[in-house]
Amino acid sequence: MKSARLGQHFLKNDETLRRLVEQVHLPPKRIIEIGAGDGRLTRLLVEAGHLVTSYELDSGLYDITKRRLGDAENLRLMMGDGFEDEETYDALVSSLPYYASRRFVEWFSSSSTPLGIVVLQKDFADKLVSDVGSRKYGAYSVLASCCFAMEEMFIIPPHDFEPRPRVFSSALRMERLRSVPEAKSTAVKLKALFSYRGRLAASFVRDMKKRGLWGDCGQTEGSLLRKRVEELAPAEAMSVIQRMKQC
Repeated sequence: MKSARLGQHFLKNDETLRRLVEQVHLPPKRIIEIGAGDGRLTRLLVEAGHLVTSYELDSGLYDITKRRLGDAENLRLMMGDGFEDEETYDALVSSLPYYASRRFVEWFSSSSTPLGIVVLQKDFADKLVSDVGSRKYGAYSVLASCCFAMEEMFIIPPHDFEPRPRVFSSALRMERLRSVPEAKSTAVKLKALFSYRGRLAASFVRDMKKRGLWGDCGQTEGSLLRKRVEELAPAEAMSVIQRMKQC
């Protein structure tokens, strides 16, 4: 099945879907949903009275949701890429395709929407909330931690989806702390930094200078350069890359 290969697994458990919707408290809010899928989550958001803008890339799935919910006055169903939407909403509520996880973090980190209620593959969610120095701590941990206060609300087993994935998923609450305007390029720089895992940050800076990828403005604090890359707290990692030019 094409959707399974692309990492698209649709939540079918009504109780799990309701738990997601209940995270956005009434009165009704302006909601964006990335990936309407077959419209099950969309329907509950609409029935709760929220003003929903829902995006779907797949024409077949778009048609299914259009037939089911197209008459709802509080739904704006869009066929297209939701990650190109630059509007501000009250909240994002989405069960995201697994393959879109990294792009989602980059897009949402640049957004000004204050709240995200999202379903992600558990392994990726664990990376986002991982502790400094842990095995899973990396570039997207830093970016997400700088932008959001995050809480794993509950774990979702494979049998709650159709088709069933081979992995567990997590429902993650993301409350905005700040936005990073150029989050995509920031992620590229952070990935370059974490490619030096196990080495001192000074090694990264030295090599970036040799490659002509280091700017002249500002100065990196010496104590940070004496830390191994994976020992840098999110704010420290962001500080290290601030003088790095785009790769």
